[in-house]
Amino acid sequence: MKKIVERINLPCTGFFTREMRERGRRVGFSIVTLDGRQGVMAHVDIRSRYRVGEYGVKVQNIDRIAVPSM
Repeated sequence: MKKIVERINLPCTGFFTREMRERGRRVGFSIVTLDGRQGVMAHVDIRSRYRVGEYGVKVQNIDRIAVPSM
């Protein structure tokens, strides 16, 4: 994604998600902004009332990292 944005050569903002894996098993997702900020978005070890399937969602990271990048 970052390589594509660099090739476009126009101002771009936003974020994408990346799988987090441990011992070959997906355990969560990280947020990565196009300007390089990142943090955990959801993980099996996060205790949260907000869940997507087996993953607890770290809402504060979405608010702090993803939302400002849009």
